Amino acid sequence: MDRVDPGPDPGAASADLRRAARRRLELPEQSFVAGTIDRFDWKLVGKKEMLVPYNAFGAYDFRAKFDDIAGPDFVAPSHRRYELHRVWVVEATLRAGQRHQAARSRYYCDEDTWTCVLGDRWDANGQLWKTTWGQLLVMPELPGTFMYAFGFNDLLSDLLTADGPLRERLETVRDQLPELAAGVRSSSIQSPGMTELAERISRARTSVENWLDVDDTMRREAFPDAQVLQDRMRIAMSRWPLTGEVPARVKTLADKVAEYYESGEKSREAVL
Repeated sequence: MDRVDPGPDPGAASADLRRAARRRLELPEQSFVAGTIDRFDWKLVGKKEMLVPYNAFGAYDFRAKFDDIAGPDFVAPSHRRYELHRVWVVEATLRAGQRHQAARSRYYCDEDTWTCVLGDRWDANGQLWKTTWGQLLVMPELPGTFMYAFGFNDLLSDLLTADGPLRERLETVRDQLPELAAGVRSSSIQSPGMTELAERISRARTSVENWLDVDDTMRREAFPDAQVLQDRMRIAMSRWPLTGEVPARVKTLADKVAEYYESGEKSREAVL
């Protein structure tokens, strides 16, 4: 149970609690709408056909090794399955005066079983924060349809909450983003959240690549073009998908570039 969070208010908590809260699986993400419901206004948007996780027997292959099923960013395609199903679309919006990490959520609930199999969650800044999923499995021996494999995609929180040197994390993210983007493009899931996730990955990639290149240039070159560095930082900041939230060391890098632009003087030490 130490990985389940009922959804505290991170804004009223300490920095350490905020870091922990962003990384944890919340109770509504475990069973989608298993958490508290009285903080939200609920709306039945309608019904639509979607490709959703269903009869995913590969996700429950107990003969397979865990690492064969769970990759670093997503479940291996060989261990997931999708079917075209009718789903109810349900939205939850935070009520006035209430607090929650996810200010808005949208759930896609299977018409046949009333099980929510996909979800999109936005933070208080209106940014897509997580996309959640659950793998349904029909068990005729019981009989019934159940969901024991579930999870979420959250790419950027570790960057925001990282303490200490950031370069290694940024390089890891830079190397993983193309693979993650390819996984999203090849996914059979079609939802506004997945479309937004693809855009978010593209924007993050632009930002991370520019931050790393600017830091390298500031370290390697004695007198780089200050205007080019300013422009690259401006592009990176504008493309970063979490408006107003950037890692602390990136803010320091931006300040160093601005100082160099004004004074023409800089150190040749890496910031990130």
